[in-house]
Amino acid sequence: MQLKEEDVVLHRNLTLAQLQALYDKKGFNTRVILQTPRDNPVAAKSIGFPFNFTDFPELMTWNHSKNSLVLRLHVDIIRWDGGVLASNPHVEPDPRFHKIEHIQCALRAGETRGKPAVAILRRFLNS
Repeated sequence: MQLKEEDVVLHRNLTLAQLQALYDKKGFNTRVILQTPRDNPVAAKSIGFPFNFTDFPELMTWNHSKNSLVLRLHVDIIRWDGGVLASNPHVEPDPRFHKIEHIQCALRAGETRGKPAVAILRRFLNS
C-alpha cells in the first residue's frame, strides 16, 4: 500500500518522545500489545460507537441495527520523507470488546483509512 500525504498526519517539529507524550496526554495507549509484531511505535484509543461520528458515513458500516461496535482509533507512527515523524491512523473494531470482528476486519483489510481516519485523529489531537 502506497501512502499519500493526505493519509497521514505529519509531525515536523516533534521528537518521538514528544509525540508519544502527546498521545499519552490525549488518552491514547502507547503501550499497545499487537497481534502482529511491528518495528514502529503505535498508539490506540477507544473512540466509541459509529453513530457518534455522523459526519463520517464511512464508519456506518460498523453500525449494525442490533449491535453497534465499539471502535478504536489505531495509529502507526512511521517515518515520512526526510525522516519526519508521521501518524498513519485507521479505525477498526476495538479488540477489547470485539475480538472476532477485529480479527475479521484485519484479515479482509476492512479498516477505515485515509481522509476520514486522519480527520478523526486530528479531532482527538486538537481537543
